[in-house]
Amino acid sequence: KVANMSLGGSGSDDNNCGNTNNDALHRAICRSVAAGVTYVVAAGNSNANLSGFVPAAYNEVLSVSAMADFNGSPGGGAAPTCRSDVDETAADFSNFATSTNDSGHTIAAPGVCILSTWKGGGYNTISGTSMASPHAAGAAALCIAGPCAGMGPGQVRQRLRQDAAAQPASYGFAGDPGSPVGSRYYGYLLYVGGY
Repeated sequence: KVANMSLGGSGSDDNNCGNTNNDALHRAICRSVAAGVTYVVAAGNSNANLSGFVPAAYNEVLSVSAMADFNGSPGGGAAPTCRSDVDETAADFSNFATSTNDSGHTIAAPGVCILSTWKGGGYNTISGTSMASPHAAGAAALCIAGPCAGMGPGQVRQRLRQDAAAQPASYGFAGDPGSPVGSRYYGYLLYVGGY
């Protein structure tokens, strides 16, 4: 029901499921979305507009940007741990949306200094939108098992974004729509409290 894609490459959305620009990945994602799979994808780590990266540019996916949170509490001020990012801000490497089209399928999640399992056993602390997107994939799975039961992928994406947007300003971060950084749209911070 949920697929996380922590990968990316250059490309764009033809707004026709890859049929206009002959994008096989886009066609495959559209077919599986039609079959009921919700896609959650890393926005990318180039500090650039996600519209130039696939699958993050596809309208059929939930693109996840990264933010820094060094203490798990709102309000900022925590000292950085493994990187020099600032607590409660958009990650300095994270891709972002700039168009209304792309902001309509973008959300933010923690992606800086994340403790994760590592190849060969053990753990490693790493950063990237590939660390943020699994947070959102887990939220999608919890939602599908609860309040999103019976919803299609587009409805699940919308529910996650609506629940994130409904949180008070104190829940967000510098770079979210309530505290924007120029024309960069990182999305509201993922919220899983109701699932």
